[in-house]
Amino acid sequence: MIDYIFLKKEIFTRKNFLLFIILYLIILIIFLLIDSVVISLSYSYLFNLFIMFFFMFFFIIFFKYKIKLQNHQRQINKEIPFFLNNLANDLDKNISLKIALENRVDSSLIGQIIKKVLYKVNVLGYSLSESFISVGVENSDLKRVFYQIEDVLSTGSLNKSESLRTLSSSIIEKQNYLIKNYSTKLSLLSLIYIVVSAIVPALFLMFLLVGSNFLELSFTPLSVIFIIVILFPIIDMFIFLTMKANLP
Repeated sequence: MIDYIFLKKEIFTRKNFLLFIILYLIILIIFLLIDSVVISLSYSYLFNLFIMFFFMFFFIIFFKYKIKLQNHQRQINKEIPFFLNNLANDLDKNISLKIALENRVDSSLIGQIIKKVLYKVNVLGYSLSESFISVGVENSDLKRVFYQIEDVLSTGSLNKSESLRTLSSSIIEKQNYLIKNYSTKLSLLSLIYIVVSAIVPALFLMFLLVGSNFLELSFTPLSVIFIIVILFPIIDMFIFLTMKANLP
């Protein structure tokens, strides 16, 4: 299901539309300067150029936001094992869970989330269990951590630190699996990137020479410039963004 609120707040913003119009006008001016026969520019041609650039621009914006969001999630995933192990070490020293959580408040992303949790406890009168439930997080591993801590609070388990260390180990194993899985995908994407960036342009130029001499195919100089200078680099860019966006 499409999150229309997300699209409106992060993708189709007024700032992005203004930037799109400015860039489109710049491209159009460059296009007019390159094309010596201005009369050949029909309204349908300009409309197709507008549609193509519109989709390309907002796909880039979407990938940019997705990469930014995944970098945030990735940083949290890096911090989770250290957070759990440090929390378990404090519990081994017979430090209460609330004080152990207060010791984890720092400049890290998880530290700032824990700060929000403790704010609801100390200022708004929430219990720790209620505060963990009320703090919504998008990271699935961090949700598991909160559920585990909430379970420790509700059951009063005597072996609190060991359950946290077990969860830390399972999360590390999951991260190692995702890294291995990504390395397999990266090999395929790297091969596609090399083919598109090096082999396909060379084959296109060869086909262009053969086609123009023997098959009577005609390509305008502007079309050749567009394909070589714009189209192939755009495809390379989208492959690179896909590689970046799928980084675990």
